[in-house]
Amino acid sequence: RLATDGSRRRAFALASGRSLSVSGTNTTMVANGATGIDGGQLLVSGGAVLNLPALRSYNAPSGGGKFEANGAGSELWLPALATLFGDAQDAYRMQALNGGQVVASNLVSIPGGYVRVIADGSNSVVNLSGLQSIYLGSPYLMKLDATNGGKVLVPQLVDGRRVRLTFSGGTISTTQWTRLQ
Repeated sequence: RLATDGSRRRAFALASGRSLSVSGTNTTMVANGATGIDGGQLLVSGGAVLNLPALRSYNAPSGGGKFEANGAGSELWLPALATLFGDAQDAYRMQALNGGQVVASNLVSIPGGYVRVIADGSNSVVNLSGLQSIYLGSPYLMKLDATNGGKVLVPQLVDGRRVRLTFSGGTISTTQWTRLQ
């Protein structure tokens, strides 16, 4: 719930299973108080910016969930996110489309569930530069897709087992991988 009278609220809450959408050029939302989200989707489009600087953990809802930045200049910043728990049944999606950027550079681990990371389109970037480990016990997996000039950054992930890749004119950092399946 956000104030529309120009005042600033000290707390922000996203109800389980709901979406937060931020859209439009010159639109920026910073929610300093959110430290964890159980379910819900974060959607940014049309050149908007959403920054959740205190968000440390995210639990994907049943049926999957989504972090998405769609369109040139659209940015989703999750600088403190350290742990993402995927859903056991449906893929959780983290996607940058059509020049959007999703930055979760301090995400260290994904302890379970299906996770799909998509960077599709020129200048589209999903930055997971802090990701060091995924535990996706059978049958779970992580799918990384970089297409049409998109980039997925995972420079610290060295274990490529349980990871599936799709390249079609995109870039995924894999030279550091020491294990493949």
